[in-house]
Amino acid sequence: MIDDGLFVAPGPTETGMLNRLAGSAERKAGLVSTVPLGRVAQPNEIANAILFLCSEASFTTGEVLPVDGGSAV
Repeated sequence: MIDDGLFVAPGPTETGMLNRLAGSAERKAGLVSTVPLGRVAQPNEIANAILFLCSEASFTTGEVLPVDGGSAV
């Protein structure tokens, strides 16, 4: 495998880990309010970004792909 220096930087993603980290619906809502798209990512959205970077169509090297609902803008 060739290391092309490709990384995915996910934002808040709807997982059990996020729910445990937030601790309550109110705290989770507060976190969601900081995301410009106004929602957390679904796991398949993060997976699709990873699949793109792994595909033969990706002529990309040395990048960090933020998949964070616009938080990095």
